[in-house]
Parts: sequence; C-alpha cells; structure tokens
Amino acid sequence: MGGFLASAADIMMAYAISSLLSDDNGFASIDLDTTFHRPAFEGMIEIKAEVERLGRTIGYVTAELVQNDKKVASCVSSVLIQQKSIILPKEDA
Repeated sequence: MGGFLASAADIMMAYAISSLLSDDNGFASIDLDTTFHRPAFEGMIEIKAEVERLGRTIGYVTAELVQNDKKVASCVSSVLIQQKSIILPKEDA
C-alpha cells in the first residue's frame, strides 16, 4: 500500500504549504518522490510535513512517516504556486 502512504504524505504536505499561502494563491504538486525505509504495518502512522523553502512560484516540502518510533518513509515534493485568476462575467452590450 505504498501509494496510500505517498498519498497521505502528499495531503499533509498540501496542508503545510496552504497554511503559508494567501487565499489568492493556488498550488499543485509538480514532483513527488517517496522513499520507503521499512515495511509499514496495520496501525497508526504519524506524518510530519514541513515547508523547507517557499518562493514566489515554487515551494519545497518534506514529510516523514513514522510508526513505532521508526521512520517508515520520507517524501519530498516541489509545489508550483500561482496567483488565482479571477474571471469576471462579460457585460451585456
């Protein structure tokens, strides 16, 4: 279930970066690398996500997944940050 763990880490990294952006910004992962260090077992896994660098257009986020005080996996992600476009309705002539 490595894809599930990578997805859970990606979600937590999204929360981490969104906490630093304004409502006028949108973002999307453009790269996600996951390294598995040992098998994960049924039960609780703690995910700690941190924004390592935040620029105007690119952010770099990391996450560690820990189970029973042992690192199960680590993830790094590059995130594209863009200003949201506002589309105004056309005025009737």
